[in-house]
Amino acid sequence: MSNRSLSNTIAAGAAAIALACAAAGPSLAEDARIKSLSFAVSPHLQPPDIEVTSSDGTRWDTIVPKDIRFWADMAVDTRWPGYVEQVGLFLGACENLQCGNGYPLLLHEWPATRDYSGKKLITASTSVIPVSSATGIAVVPHGDEILRKCNAGLQPDGATRPHSFSHAVTLSFSVNTRTQAGKITPGEVQDGPPAYNGGEVTRRDELPVVVHCRATARTATNPRPDPHRQPITATSLDLFLATVLQPGERGPSGTTCKPVRVTTRVATDRDGPVSVRLWRKVDAGPITSESKQLVTSGLPAGGFGDDWVKTETVSKTTTFLYKAEVIGGTFAPSTPWKSITVHCNGDFVSPTVDRDPVAPPADRKPENRQPAGLVAPPVALPPAPKPRPPRLVCIGGTVTATTCLCPPTDRLAKTSPTTMRCIATAPARERPLAPAVVGRPLGAGPQTLVRPGIGPGPRPGFAPPRASLGGPRLVR
Repeated sequence: MSNRSLSNTIAAGAAAIALACAAAGPSLAEDARIKSLSFAVSPHLQPPDIEVTSSDGTRWDTIVPKDIRFWADMAVDTRWPGYVEQVGLFLGACENLQCGNGYPLLLHEWPATRDYSGKKLITASTSVIPVSSATGIAVVPHGDEILRKCNAGLQPDGATRPHSFSHAVTLSFSVNTRTQAGKITPGEVQDGPPAYNGGEVTRRDELPVVVHCRATARTATNPRPDPHRQPITATSLDLFLATVLQPGERGPSGTTCKPVRVTTRVATDRDGPVSVRLWRKVDAGPITSESKQLVTSGLPAGGFGDDWVKTETVSKTTTFLYKAEVIGGTFAPSTPWKSITVHCNGDFVSPTVDRDPVAPPADRKPENRQPAGLVAPPVALPPAPKPRPPRLVCIGGTVTATTCLCPPTDRLAKTSPTTMRCIATAPARERPLAPAVVGRPLGAGPQTLVRPGIGPGPRPGFAPPRASLGGPRLVR
């Protein structure tokens, strides 16, 4: 082999190795290392409702399209230099890139951040639940399981008895990560639906739902007449506004606002579709409207009807105005405007003027009101009890009605407003009497001092004092 051929062979081999490293190296190194990943779903206010009807009255075969809402709590923590590129929420139990094989995508985001976390309120339509048909088997089995459980309650005359049951819907949260030490480049904006087939790590959780299998009134000739030839007539329309007991979204400064539940109830003369429009006004804002097609079915108590339930959440004190009407027909039923005010930062909610006719009326106690112009006589109140006098304490004596009685030899002393004390007095000491002068009156000459009971003259052992000049003299 010539040197030129050997050089070409070495160059080709080096290029092949470099190309292989370029193709395999990034795919192995671009996925980030994940420290933690969590995913949990929970109902919004209450478990979502899924309604199933029958197209011919013989068996349940149709899942009614309607919106359901639930919470999804998602968190991803990556190690440096990793970041979260894309996240997606799929219906059904899928794994990584398998999620793109027919599993409905309910949520897709392109965060392009080091870590990702958030609790989001997801709104999805039941129309995305696939059902097996003659053309193929659904990848997600929930639609087939719901119909199978509904048809387990079939009656001899078909789907004529309504029943309900609980069901768990599996949801998958798939994450796609990358590594980049510098500034993270955001994803490109693309037109059309997102093309996300899942990431390299997936977590799953189950959402509880309640399935209602609606009854169908079956006839022998035509159980489901054409609504265009025999139009359905709406017999009544009701609108109910209420606040739910569960806590709603939290507003500024820790305020708490209760969500408002708006229920539009329509009754028809037969089962079938009927369109309803709901008018809405929030505070001083503009009047807006929203339309929806309801599918009425047989009710347990007789007749046909359906409910449209939606929930409003606010973060401050808000007043709502609602009005409902059936679309089509000059004399189609409608409701008057009804209002409800949500007071945040407390449990007080102003009463509404509407009431569910199914619920029994509340018993009210009769009010004791007097006719106008009459004045009730004053009520004599009992006299207030007189205050009791303070208790008298007597120390060393006897308590009487108002004072303290002490012994004759003691004196009474008051030590406090309610305390008195008897204090013993000392016996009087005998004082010596002054000497008496016997003789001439004063100024008439010398006088003689005489003690009582002792005559003049000296006594044994007695030495009288000397008389001062000009004063009385003792007579010996």
